[in-house]
Amino acid sequence: MKKYNWLNDSYKRIINFFKKNKAHHALLIQSFKGNGELYFLYSIAMWLICKKKNNTKYCNKCKDCKLMKVGYHPDFYQLGLKSNIIGIDDIRSLKKLIYNYSYKEGYKVIFIPHTEILTEYAENSLLKILEEPPKNTFFLMGCQQPLNLLPSFRSRCFKFYLSIPNEKYGILWLKKEIKFSLQEIKTSLRLNNGCILNAKKLLISEEWNKRKFLCESIYKSINNKDFLSILPIFTKKNNENVTWWFISLLIDSLKWKKNIKKFLVNVDQIELINKLSNYYDIKILFNHIKEWIKYYKINIIVNGVNKELLIMYCLSLLE
Repeated sequence: MKKYNWLNDSYKRIINFFKKNKAHHALLIQSFKGNGELYFLYSIAMWLICKKKNNTKYCNKCKDCKLMKVGYHPDFYQLGLKSNIIGIDDIRSLKKLIYNYSYKEGYKVIFIPHTEILTEYAENSLLKILEEPPKNTFFLMGCQQPLNLLPSFRSRCFKFYLSIPNEKYGILWLKKEIKFSLQEIKTSLRLNNGCILNAKKLLISEEWNKRKFLCESIYKSINNKDFLSILPIFTKKNNENVTWWFISLLIDSLKWKKNIKKFLVNVDQIELINKLSNYYDIKILFNHIKEWIKYYKINIIVNGVNKELLIMYCLSLLE
C-alpha cells in the first residue's frame, strides 16, 4: 500500500484475517468516496489471487498477478465498474460462473465496489449466494451508503469501516503531491470530509477555479447588494457543487459569529466569511442556511424541478 499508505494498518488487519483462516467470505467495506476504497479492495483481491505472496504483500510478478493487471484473470469477477446499475441478469450470469471449479486452482474473487447500485432483485439474488457461497470464494464489496442496503444483506457480511486519516496526515500527503497553499489544501480536505483523493481531485480540476469565481462573485454581490447577479453561476450545466460550496460559506459565517473559528471549512476565504457574518445577524443567517439546505435536498430528490426559479427565490431572500 505504498501509494496510499494511510490505508496500511487497515489493509494488514484484513489480510491477517485471511492468513489465519478467520476471514468472512463476504467483506463489506464502508467508506467515504475518495478515501482510496477502490484501491484498498483491489489490493486485497490481488493478494488473494497471487500464488507467490510474501506475508501481506502480493508479488506483482507471477502469472496470476500479470493477468490481474491486464484485467483478464479467469477467477476474478467484477460487477458495476462500467455501469450505473447491477441488475438481476448480472447476478444470474455470475451464478453460472462461480459454482464451477477455479480455473487457476486458487481462490475465486467477486469484486463489487459499489453495492448501492444493486437493484432490489439483484440484491436479493446475491443475498442467496452469500447465504450458501461456493467453496474458496470471497466477495469483496464496497459501500458508501449502507442504509441503502437491505438489513438482511448487511447481516450476511463482515462489515469493516475504512477510517479517514487525520487532517495533519492529509495535509502532509497532499503537500508532497501538489503545490497549493496550506489554506487551500485544508479547505479542500474539509470540503471533502477529509478524503485525501477527492481533495486532490478538486484542487487540480477546473472545479477549484469555479469555486474561486463563486467566492469573488459573492464578495462583489455583497458590495453591490445584488445577489441575483450571481444567478448564472448556479444555473450553468455541470455546476452541481456550487450550491454546496455556498451553503458551507453561510455555515462558516454562522461559526464566525459564534466565535468557533477553529471549525471553519473555507479557511482560504476568511475575508469573505467575515463580510457575510457582518452583513446578517445570527437569526437571519440561520434562516438563510435552512432555506438553502431545503433547496439542496429538493434539487437532489425531486425530478424535473424548476432549478432556476428556486435559486432565484433563495437569492432574492438574501437581498
